[in-house]
This record gives sequence, C-alpha cells and structure tokens, in this order.
Amino acid sequence: MILKYFSQHLQSTNKEPTFEELILWLKERLELPPKCHEDKIIQAEIYLAQSQNGNICLLGKSKTGRNLVRSLYHYILGCQNINAAREHHNAAQNPHSDKI
Repeated sequence: MILKYFSQHLQSTNKEPTFEELILWLKERLELPPKCHEDKIIQAEIYLAQSQNGNICLLGKSKTGRNLVRSLYHYILGCQNINAAREHHNAAQNPHSDKI
C-alpha cells in the first residue's frame, strides 16, 4: 500500500527512484497533516532522524515500521538495479555508445 503510494508519486512527478527522492517524499509526508490513510500510517510508523552533520536515518517506530522502511529500501534498490541492467543492455546493443 505504501510502496504503491510512493510509486504513484514517482510516476506523477516523473522522478527517478532514488534514496534522496524517498527521503524528500517521506519528509514531506511527515511534516504535513495527513491527507489519506497512507499518510497516517507513515506518520505512525516512520521516524526521520538527522545528525548534526546532516546525515538522515530512517527509523521504524515498531516492527511494522521497520518492515516498511526495509520494504521501501528494497524497492529503491530494485528500481536502481533494473535501470542499471536496462542501461547496460542498451549499451551492449549499441557498442559505439559512450555509456560503457
């Protein structure tokens, strides 16, 4: 449900699935009043912690929250792997490309 919500956000904004985009999206969901059930779940289950040097850490407030954070992390990794494989395949199809 939350993965679909994030995926719809990416599709509507035509943005690449990156960890930075995930953090920005979650930060926005956590700062604004909840608009839907998914926002309420995010606010109840996820905490964003920021260190003094600017590093951001996603934390699950419960076991369910930790599973949600893990799922979002794996979703981004999967998307990045698919994009890398697609680029590699396209580069292999065109050996004169600069992307290899």
